[in-house]
Amino acid sequence: MNKIDFKNILLSRVPLHLLSVKDGNLIPLRNGLNNYAEFDQYIRENQASTETCVNYIQLGIYEKLIKEAKNIKVFSIIGR
Repeated sequence: MNKIDFKNILLSRVPLHLLSVKDGNLIPLRNGLNNYAEFDQYIRENQASTETCVNYIQLGIYEKLIKEAKNIKVFSIIGR
């Protein structure tokens, strides 16, 4: 298995937790952490919009891999 194959396998099989639910609201995570106070301050300092929330989300080491990847398929599951 070469490096590119390994990267594609890794990207296609790793679930990424992007949001958490708090008091009935979806809270974007930053590097997998739910820091509601930081998020609340971030949206107060920036214009609260979908784009602001998307910009808040960070995926740590996966960000670079995702930007380089092609044909990413996304599915979503929400619930318990």
